[in-house]
Amino acid sequence: MEARKTMLNVFNRIWDTESGHMSAHWKRAIIVPVLKKNKDSGHLNSYRLISLTSILAKTMERLVVNRLNWYLEEYGILAVEQAGFRNNRSTCDHVTQFSQFVKDALDGRNILTAVYIDFKGAYDSV
Repeated sequence: MEARKTMLNVFNRIWDTESGHMSAHWKRAIIVPVLKKNKDSGHLNSYRLISLTSILAKTMERLVVNRLNWYLEEYGILAVEQAGFRNNRSTCDHVTQFSQFVKDALDGRNILTAVYIDFKGAYDSV
């Protein structure tokens, strides 16, 4: 319990200071390439890179994410339509809502326009 209080004190000091100075060790990562399933080991794109970072840094990141999520939810900053990575929301909600839109359009003999964008691989170049 004492270690937990000490860690919280350190995290709060980092959070409260203007510089937000963190240990340089927290910013380092060991990158481990892991071969993707059923991929040729001779191609660079066949590997997924995994970053091994400090447990203390990961703990601090979790605290920051929790605080940011609370703030964004508390003040209604995120759009209602945003479902990904939010508590008590799911992309299944969007599928259900879209299905209802289709049903309503068909029942009312109306035209419904839908635009699909496939982002698969969009972030591979990052």
